Amino acid sequence: MSFSSEEEYSDDFFHGGVRFFKVILEQNIADQRLMLPMRFTRQYGGFLEGKATLLDTYGKKWEMDISKKGSNESFWFQNGWEEFSKSYSLAHGDFAVFEYTSSCYHDDDQNDSLEFSVIVFDGETQMEKETSNLKMTSTVGVDMFMSNSNSPCFKHEVTPSYFRAKLMPIPQEFFESFLCGVDDTMGWIKLGYGGKLWDVQIGHHGPGLRYRRIEFADWKRFVEENSVREGDVCVFELIDDRELLLQVHIFRGGN
Repeated sequence: MSFSSEEEYSDDFFHGGVRFFKVILEQNIADQRLMLPMRFTRQYGGFLEGKATLLDTYGKKWEMDISKKGSNESFWFQNGWEEFSKSYSLAHGDFAVFEYTSSCYHDDDQNDSLEFSVIVFDGETQMEKETSNLKMTSTVGVDMFMSNSNSPCFKHEVTPSYFRAKLMPIPQEFFESFLCGVDDTMGWIKLGYGGKLWDVQIGHHGPGLRYRRIEFADWKRFVEENSVREGDVCVFELIDDRELLLQVHIFRGGN
């Protein structure tokens, strides 16, 4: 994917949402701040300065300031952006998609807090990045993520049998609804995590079973390379039904 500029803004695409993306530059990392698009600030600049909350796809809230800098009416995420940046290991070329969702006000009409949802993508692989301190292991956290996802997904807690085996089951209903184009005797799909891809073979153990099975030696390698442990919950999200790409989100369990 390529961009004509480091940012884009729209108030009518994606079902009418006010959204913009920003490509992360070396200067953003060095300065520990990120400028909001000028088109966005010209439209909403009258009440931007103040607090901001970014809600990521895992349900975690990131508090920071929006500050006005210079004579060009520019507004910046900072004083909290550094923590967000480090947690996502932001690098030059990564990009983030923001959606402006709501504002809260004091009684004197001064802005209290702006809220944005945010998704971060790896600049090289174009895949969603995950925060390094993801520790949302509760049912509430996993279910919040799944309810906020716009893509079909299913989840599995990593039990001892899944942890030791080369197998991870796919619910039959999910398979028949969203992966029906896959050869269920020798088909292939892709798993994505942390900017890497794993080719995974689908195996079918006979009719009438409740589960189809992801059967591939790389499931064990996936477990080892990504430090998957018993008690972790893996959410498999179908983000590309043409390429048959399942993005894996690991919600860490235990201590």
